[in-house]
Amino acid sequence: MDQVNTLIKDFGIPKPSKSTILSIGAAISVSYLCWKIIRLIKPPRKLSHIPHISFYCHVKSIIERKPYSQISREFVMPLLISSSTIGYLKPDALGWTLNITNPEATKDFFLKTDIYPKANFKVGKGTLFQNFIGDDNIAFASGGNEWKKHRKLVNPAFHKNMPIKLFTTLTHKVFKVLDDANEKPINATKLLERFTLQAIGLAGFGFDFDAILNPDSEWVTVYANIRAGIADPLYFVFPWLDQKLLWLLPKRQEAHRLSDRFHGMMDGLIEEKRQLLRQQKTKHDQDECADAEKDILTLMLEAELSGEGTLTHEELKSNLNVFFLAGHDTTANALSAAIYHLATHPMIQQKARDEALSILGDDPEDVFPTLQEIKRFKYINQIIKETLRFHAPAINGLPRVVTQDTELAGVFLPKGTPVLVNTYDLHHNPCVWTNPDRFDPARFDKDSDAELRPSMSWVPFYNGQRMCIGMQFSLMEQRVLLSCLLRKYEWRLPDDSKHKDELITGNIGLLVAKDLDVIFKRRY
Repeated sequence: MDQVNTLIKDFGIPKPSKSTILSIGAAISVSYLCWKIIRLIKPPRKLSHIPHISFYCHVKSIIERKPYSQISREFVMPLLISSSTIGYLKPDALGWTLNITNPEATKDFFLKTDIYPKANFKVGKGTLFQNFIGDDNIAFASGGNEWKKHRKLVNPAFHKNMPIKLFTTLTHKVFKVLDDANEKPINATKLLERFTLQAIGLAGFGFDFDAILNPDSEWVTVYANIRAGIADPLYFVFPWLDQKLLWLLPKRQEAHRLSDRFHGMMDGLIEEKRQLLRQQKTKHDQDECADAEKDILTLMLEAELSGEGTLTHEELKSNLNVFFLAGHDTTANALSAAIYHLATHPMIQQKARDEALSILGDDPEDVFPTLQEIKRFKYINQIIKETLRFHAPAINGLPRVVTQDTELAGVFLPKGTPVLVNTYDLHHNPCVWTNPDRFDPARFDKDSDAELRPSMSWVPFYNGQRMCIGMQFSLMEQRVLLSCLLRKYEWRLPDDSKHKDELITGNIGLLVAKDLDVIFKRRY
């Protein structure tokens, strides 16, 4: 109203009636709203040369809970086939975002961190995801000294931590669950989520969730409800429900309370370990536990006490929550997908079993693989790599923002453009991979010419400076579980499996296999 009156006064226009002023104000408001909607549903003019998925199709597919594989086939692959492009545009949290699906562009994106730095933004302030994971961590540090501060403590801890004995001990607990099932279908998705939950709890900060043998334990239930709330597509598409209308949503309020409760548990663990390490340092106690089997929190606190760097309590907790969320769900998804592909390809499963038996022995008893034995796996590693290509646990990594007008693999990008690598679509790009919808571990046989492809065609852990620091941790966990499973069991899908034709997953963030039932049969 004031703006309309100012225009009237400045231009000497006769003062209109109140109803006319209200009409003009309404017209201006509607025009502004239309402009905002157009910006939301249509890519910016400066990016019109890049193909895009329509806003309507994108949102509709998410709300309908279509598997991402179906969304990719329907909307993405036609763009990649019909266009010689570096990728495509899709509406995201930062606006219309370039999803890279081209190896050449991927390489530039990862290596030119001055032009493509981490996006400097707070992740959904006020959302459940932000409540759980926090802001001050290595994943969301935008760069420079802030990122280096986190990396200085975090990176060495992950390099030292490789708890093979722990992974094997937990695998033997998985055997107990499979034996109790007595060749009846068992939900492998849920079981593997519990396995990786207990693994990251113990290996990450020394907390036993008692998840494998006790699926209804207190903290398993707490975390499951938090995780379900974070993955809810309604709040992903409309984050303002969390931010503005939480007071109207009692179930959502409960999810936030559970996240606060989880933080309270973490606070107690951090303080307890700090005190214990201070006492050991004062008393000159000798810790005989090898670094490889120490939890990550202990290694980070030891590095801090030795003067290698310092993180605040909140920074330390936020980093642990990042490791927890990323290290638990992604590895569980990768293992679920590997078990699915081995179930649907019995010849590949048997070839992998033969390798496991040749290295770990065929005696009818449970074994503890050594690091030297695990390093000898060749075909099992190929299966893991092909699984991570076919079903990368996360659709994409965190976005970055272009700092200046530039060209990426010959395509103009204006300053301010959000950019990320869409690992799923890159790994299924028919211009990069031969028969990308066929599961074929031979692609990764270094002794054959099964697949000739450019570098950075396979990036499930991203690449460059900001490559996932938990990569070796996850790969080791997968090798231990799969090799031990192959020695003791054969498995297949039930005849009526809904995954018979393809693995059905979600479509946001992490690709979780939906209720993957599998039948395991003991070999000894």
